Amino acid sequence: MDYKNFVRGEVAEAVTATATTIKCSDPAAPFVIPPVPSSGENRLVLVDNEWMPTKFEVIGYAGITDNGDGTHTLTSVSRALEGSIAQTWDIGAIASLSMTGGILDEIKTAAGGLTAARVIDGEMDGWSAEPQNNDGTTPPTDPAQPDQWLYSKGAERAKLKLIWNSDGNVTQAIVEYSSDSGVTYSPLGGTGYPNAIMTIGYDADGNVSSISWS
Repeated sequence: MDYKNFVRGEVAEAVTATATTIKCSDPAAPFVIPPVPSSGENRLVLVDNEWMPTKFEVIGYAGITDNGDGTHTLTSVSRALEGSIAQTWDIGAIASLSMTGGILDEIKTAAGGLTAARVIDGEMDGWSAEPQNNDGTTPPTDPAQPDQWLYSKGAERAKLKLIWNSDGNVTQAIVEYSSDSGVTYSPLGGTGYPNAIMTIGYDADGNVSSISWS
């Protein structure tokens, strides 16, 4: 599965509940069209209203065609993924690359064992957890926005570093792992995200607009 920041498009032609192609208008910068799948299919989320959606659908697409006229077409579209319902979509509906439970599960499964996604998701059963400042001191200066979380289990350590914006949202999460009680750390990366960095984008209302891994 491929990821990119600021993916957005608007449905350019009405979509039936059984359609396997979806034509969308290209977005204005800084937004971009969805990435071309390097293998398999990528996922998008469709909503009828960007600010107050009344329906949604998770879809997959195995191909994308640039029509050369300000539109692009998603091809080989899989409908109603992750328990969502196949819907009809009017012109103007929004397609975006948003984090879903299925995407997170695929990241976990692809890497196996202890993963950056597991750390970020808080799935650390049997590990102690401690919020810290950047230098490892506790308690954190701002308990609501700690610089990092340190997870410990025996000689293992998983460090989740957090970058916050002025609105109190996490814009970047970085995961490092140590097997020697924290003497040395290295990125807890995996296929497609060697640096174990998750970057999160937000729209003007503070809603998550994009998530990417590197």
